[in-house]
This record gives sequence, C-alpha cells and structure tokens, in this order.
Amino acid sequence: MTARRLLQLTPVLPYIRGTVIDLGCGTGFFTQLLASHAAEATVIAIDRAMGMAATAGRRGIRRAV
Repeated sequence: MTARRLLQLTPVLPYIRGTVIDLGCGTGFFTQLLASHAAEATVIAIDRAMGMAATAGRRGIRRAV
C-alpha cells in the first residue's frame, strides 16, 4: 500500500517530538499510521470536508478538524 511505503521512506518519524499535520486527512487512515510511527509527536488531522474530519475523529484521532 502506498501509505505504508511512504512511511518506510520517512525514517525520521520516530524521532519527531513536535507537531505533525496530516493536511487533507480524509478518513484518517494515514493519520493513524503516521501517529503510530511518530509516537512522540502531536499529530493533527485536517480536512476541508467536515464529514471526513468527523470520520477521522471516529477512528480515534483526538485532534481532527
């Protein structure tokens, strides 16, 4: 899957301690993967469509707007 491959190409994620923004998060699928790889970071999911951000929130993403 493309999302998992992208995470493999970003080896610095485990070391990020700041804020990571998933802009255009959609349903939050990638946001969940991102948060699991950047466990020390604050991950924020943002989508223009309120319904998508709401779906991301239902996936357990605490910061979805």
